[in-house]
Amino acid sequence: MTKSTYIGGTFDCFHDGHKELLDVAMSICNNDTLYIIVNSDEFVKNHKNINLVDDFNKRAQNTYEYCVGKVEHLIMGKIETDDEHVEYLDSIKPTYMIHGDDWDGKRICERYMVDYPWLKERNIILIFTPRTTGQSSTEIRKQRQPDAARLPI
Repeated sequence: MTKSTYIGGTFDCFHDGHKELLDVAMSICNNDTLYIIVNSDEFVKNHKNINLVDDFNKRAQNTYEYCVGKVEHLIMGKIETDDEHVEYLDSIKPTYMIHGDDWDGKRICERYMVDYPWLKERNIILIFTPRTTGQSSTEIRKQRQPDAARLPI
């Protein structure tokens, strides 16, 4: 049976925590199809209020290079607006949706503009993976940009 996995994120300051998250996603999809959806620079600016270290192209390249050749089908995407998560999920109908457990289910559903009944109706299983201790893009960003980790409000 074909299993596809959907994982979205910013993937700034690509680090071991991102690699572990992607490794989990690849193992769950059983080396079939992995959809990696990377947040655009504008999306991050509007939703996360951070100064990115890496631009979209670098972040997408890092995730692609880490995963290429490790799954049968690797499909990259880009999120520009909130409703695109719903469009992606509805069109690709992944078996699994993966996210780090630093977010709870309510916040994930709000971010992706879906709810648990919507996921269940489409047979999408939401899986949270443990956050890697000591790995944080926020902390790396603070070290690289001590005065610019957050955008002024």
